[in-house]
Amino acid sequence: MEFEFWKDITIRVDEDIKEGLTKLEFGIPLKHLDFTNFVELRDGCIFLLIWETGIRLGTVSRVTEDMVDFKDKLIHYTGESMKNRKRLSLPLSDVLLEMLRVLMRVNKTVLKHNKLEPDQHYLFISSLGNLMDSRSFGKRVYRYKKLTGFKNINSHPIRCGFSKRLLDKGVNIATISKALNHKRIYTTTRQLHIGMKK
Repeated sequence: MEFEFWKDITIRVDEDIKEGLTKLEFGIPLKHLDFTNFVELRDGCIFLLIWETGIRLGTVSRVTEDMVDFKDKLIHYTGESMKNRKRLSLPLSDVLLEMLRVLMRVNKTVLKHNKLEPDQHYLFISSLGNLMDSRSFGKRVYRYKKLTGFKNINSHPIRCGFSKRLLDKGVNIATISKALNHKRIYTTTRQLHIGMKK
């Protein structure tokens, strides 16, 4: 009887390292946006929200206007909006807060133009007033890739850039993991390409 020795062997292939976006690289798509245009203002807000808070694209589509706390300069993600069902509050910059304030005003105009009532006051809607899902934004990202010729534009490198910036500021891994809404610290260390010793 022939023994198939390879059945008990697991081959581990090194993963491609996906680097996070630097601030300079992140500015590439933003430079091409016309913030007087509703769709591009909305897209810019989405890019900045992921850049500043590291949230997943799936969470973006569930963000509502009441999650934005202009007084304390925070965004309060509800458990329902997060992958691991845990609430999370993160700071927002003055620039993004002002952009979100403008977007909310324009959203009302878009809904009125389309004769629609606000649907739970979702923050990111289409030009027809419908909820903007992650697949639709994915198509928009593809458009920006073609427009800029810069291929490293999507939510994952932006999230990686967020975690790398926190690490560079001396934030500990456990806090970064919580900010990224990871279930396990291992996921965070793998994303940052560092060993557990840190």
